Amino acid sequence: MLPLNTSELSTRSLLAHFKLPAALLLVILCLTCLSYPAISNAAQKVDVWCYYNDPPFTIEPKHGLKFDLVKLMNEEAKGKFFFELLSMSRKRLDTFLSHGIPGAVLFVSPDWMKERGDAKFVWSKPILHGRNEIVSRRKDPIRYSKPKSLYGLTLAGVFGHKYKNLDEAIAQGKITRIDSASMDQNLRTVIENRGKDFTPIASSVLGYLLHKYGYENKAYISPTPLHTYARYILLNNPSPDLVEFIAEFTSGLSKNKKWQKIKTKYKIYYN
Repeated sequence: MLPLNTSELSTRSLLAHFKLPAALLLVILCLTCLSYPAISNAAQKVDVWCYYNDPPFTIEPKHGLKFDLVKLMNEEAKGKFFFELLSMSRKRLDTFLSHGIPGAVLFVSPDWMKERGDAKFVWSKPILHGRNEIVSRRKDPIRYSKPKSLYGLTLAGVFGHKYKNLDEAIAQGKITRIDSASMDQNLRTVIENRGKDFTPIASSVLGYLLHKYGYENKAYISPTPLHTYARYILLNNPSPDLVEFIAEFTSGLSKNKKWQKIKTKYKIYYN
């Protein structure tokens, strides 16, 4: 059989090329045409945003907790939705949210969002519970009890992050704050005694970093955390179907064996 040049096809040439009855060929063509819309419209595409680039959220390009969660969401959606992850800065995320652009935000809390009561927002069930730990050197331990216990010390912070209970004391100059790009960098700066006394680190991040750098016996974690919180999936201007799916998905995470394996993989033990 001669090679088929699809750019020059007509119904007559198809009949001649494949030597098929006209009625059968018509049926094949109709079924083929109908199949393409069905495939392309099968899944509702949903943009998923995350501004966390520290481990375990991001380990390396395309690997980390946020990638595994999105993969699990797609598996559980079973073709009804297609979730596509996009990493971005917090500033860019705030712009997307304020303009009402539809999408989902991973691992956030109402306490961290300026417009937490916005009518466009729909919050999921909690997907992680955590603590914001006060981490210092074991040789120079800092026991946190209230903001006053940190007066005169230098905090290693992350650009753009808010620190509940400490922001007022920082603004008053009672606590010195020096920022860097990541919690990873801050932990190393504190433990290696490079001019910073302590750093607040999310418990969901801390376990992975301590293991990564072998700091388990060098870091001191204050018994009293800065605060406790829950992390959620935030939906911005969602469709009713998406709201229903995310509610069902997050309600079942506590019993989802794949999710439990993911948390163990990244040493997320506090829940």
